[in-house]
Amino acid sequence: MSQNREQDILNFIKDFHAKNQWAPSIREIADGVGLYSSSTVQGYLERMAKKGKIVYNGVRQIRVVGT
Repeated sequence: MSQNREQDILNFIKDFHAKNQWAPSIREIADGVGLYSSSTVQGYLERMAKKGKIVYNGVRQIRVVGT
């Protein structure tokens, strides 16, 4: 994984959605980007939502914005 966790998470969400047609769970994101804490992932998702990079409304309700 790169030094930019936000980009890693965005890429994981995009790839997961493309393969499965639904958003990944927080645990799936954590496993996919090499994080151990689901609360850490949730924090990233909340910050990314505030920045307008994603729309995040809870469990499996994640959508990447703009790309």
